[in-house]
Amino acid sequence: MKIRILSALHREFGPTEIPQCEADLIILAGDIAIKQNALPWIKEFCGATPTAYVCGNHEFYGDKIPRVTERLIEATQGTTIHVLEVTFLNGKVVHLWMPILKPIPAKRIPTLSGT
Repeated sequence: MKIRILSALHREFGPTEIPQCEADLIILAGDIAIKQNALPWIKEFCGATPTAYVCGNHEFYGDKIPRVTERLIEATQGTTIHVLEVTFLNGKVVHLWMPILKPIPAKRIPTLSGT
C-alpha cells in the first residue's frame, strides 16, 4: 500500500505546487488551509483516492472547533474524503491535533529497546 502524507501546506498564504504521484491513501495531516477553504483543492488534488483529513490548528482560525468540524464532515459526505475529528484515549476525548501541554518526563518516554 502506498500512503502519501501532506501537512502544513498553509494554502491560506497562497497555492502550493505539489507533484502528483500514485497513492492508495492520502493523509492530510493538518494546516492545509483555514476553515473549509481547502475542500475545493482537496477534491481536485485527491480525486478518487481515499483521503483522511485531520484538522490542524489553522483549520480552526476565525471560527469555533465544533462548527468547522461539522461543516467539513457535512461537506465531505458521499466523497472519498474522511474527516477524522477526535479520538478517545483512556476514556477521554482527545483532538487528533492537540499538543502535549506538559513535557513528558524522560523516564516515561519509551525507547526502541523497551527500557
